[in-house]
Amino acid sequence: MPPEILQDGIIQLKKERRSPPRARPKTEGVQILDELTRDNPLDFFALFSSVSALTPPDGQVDYCAANAFLNAFAQSRPAERNFIVIGWGPWSEIGNGRPEAGILNGNQSF
Repeated sequence: MPPEILQDGIIQLKKERRSPPRARPKTEGVQILDELTRDNPLDFFALFSSVSALTPPDGQVDYCAANAFLNAFAQSRPAERNFIVIGWGPWSEIGNGRPEAGILNGNQSF
């Protein structure tokens, strides 16, 4: 199943190979972007995380772990890199969160 498909489940029932691909776009992507921009003077380096890293919804351990990684990564970077993290709250009325998009029940990828 592609990693963009919603795959909720509790951690005890997840297969180890399923979790890393779900987090990979955020965890590996931020490291690649950090490396590629290391020598560029940026005004800021914005990361889009989620409050789920602090208050996880049931069954979304992959998503929560990826967002917690972004938060920790930003805190570990030198101050002159100007990392900021925007922790989005729940959304259900815009974009792929709209009921007609079918994302919330796992019927469609995004």
